[in-house]
Amino acid sequence: MALEAARLRSDTFSLDPTPEGDKVYDLPLGDDLAAVLRERMLALAPHLWIDDPIREDWGTVLWVKVEREQYYINVQWLPDKSVENRWGITFTERRGFWSSLLGHRRQSVPPGLLQELVAQVLNADPSTFREVEWMSYDEWEERI
Repeated sequence: MALEAARLRSDTFSLDPTPEGDKVYDLPLGDDLAAVLRERMLALAPHLWIDDPIREDWGTVLWVKVEREQYYINVQWLPDKSVENRWGITFTERRGFWSSLLGHRRQSVPPGLLQELVAQVLNADPSTFREVEWMSYDEWEERI
């Protein structure tokens, strides 16, 4: 089973457009889902450094440091015609200044500690995280 990206359903997290100060985003960003992931991941692996959720205009990001490596766990809303409460989780490496400046694409993270940790969190609470589907990053790119 490829653990590079996940789709899931949940009725626990808000589908309301996310407010921030005077601004209201036009979609749910999943910051409540990211906060729950962060809390539960830290409970399982307190040696990790995971920053507070960071809002982007498409979703929410968790910045994670594992020893000298830095990664992002990306959470986003994935509605379609028949399912509104679907969410996606992907994993990317944090790019440095030069990679960002030169426009290098973020690389997906090979399966490892972060994906396994997120899988443990999702599997531990099947009433909150339903219909969890793991896939390769290539399959994610094709389907999403």
